[in-house]
Amino acid sequence: MPQPHHNRLFDTKTLELLQDCRRWRLVSTLLTPGPETPSERQSSGPQRVPSHSHPFPEILLALKGNASYRVAGCGIRCVPGTALIIDDNVSHDFGYPPECQPFWHIWLRISGDHVFAKSVCEGYAAAHADPWGCLLPLAETGVDFWRLWGDCHATADLALRRLRLQTILGGILSRLIEEGTRTSNASPDTLGKSIEAIIRYIEDGGGREFSLDEIAHLAGYSKYYFCRAFRERTGMVLHEFINRSRVRKVSSWLAEGRSRKEIAALLGFAGSASFSRWCRKHRNLIAVARNTSLVPEKDRIRNRA
Repeated sequence: MPQPHHNRLFDTKTLELLQDCRRWRLVSTLLTPGPETPSERQSSGPQRVPSHSHPFPEILLALKGNASYRVAGCGIRCVPGTALIIDDNVSHDFGYPPECQPFWHIWLRISGDHVFAKSVCEGYAAAHADPWGCLLPLAETGVDFWRLWGDCHATADLALRRLRLQTILGGILSRLIEEGTRTSNASPDTLGKSIEAIIRYIEDGGGREFSLDEIAHLAGYSKYYFCRAFRERTGMVLHEFINRSRVRKVSSWLAEGRSRKEIAALLGFAGSASFSRWCRKHRNLIAVARNTSLVPEKDRIRNRA
């Protein structure tokens, strides 16, 4: 058992920052116009890294450094305490530029009924700043995330939006801090729930920008252990599942009349040419998906003991 007050994810100074809501600096397109947007934004400057967007919200928590990050075309200086809340389908930087100043950020991706927390660090050698990832059930945050998120969009009152966003952030941070005091649990039940959450995560994003390293890291298991368990539960290797999820998403968007250029951007392809090559390679699967009513893969998962 961990010792009282010991946290394997955060050092003492960082915990003090996370636990003091007065030091949080909320920045979001949901709060525009506000005292921190856009008046505290930096000019966007030249394009340094590609931008992307996706159909689920993300939160960037700045713990150390003052690296800038671009959202909706504007550069935000992410000083410690900055909570950059990125709305669904809002464009933002796809990664960090090579010349980026030292930083330690936590990324929170909310998909389905889970939060995927990931530590991203550059230029800090402290043990707590080592990269890590974990999967947190939204039900354990103490807040109804999707109701509050919907309420933020439903009201034009910026003060109410800010209060609801603070409530969301407080619930997630409380659960994340608690996670740092727990020992890892690789029980079959925990692993099964992790795989189910990963499945929803992949399907929500249409298989975009996912790597084995990242997914296994988020689930909290080694690549070998996760791949074996994933195949036992789904009957497919991870790469095959990601491709099938992408095929379903592409066929759905084509049926909606979206352009190939738009779909390529949504799925994180380098451009229309690379997307066209992928489509030619999987044209038979796309044709089948467009002409049949496919049951989502998660509903066909074999529930093996």
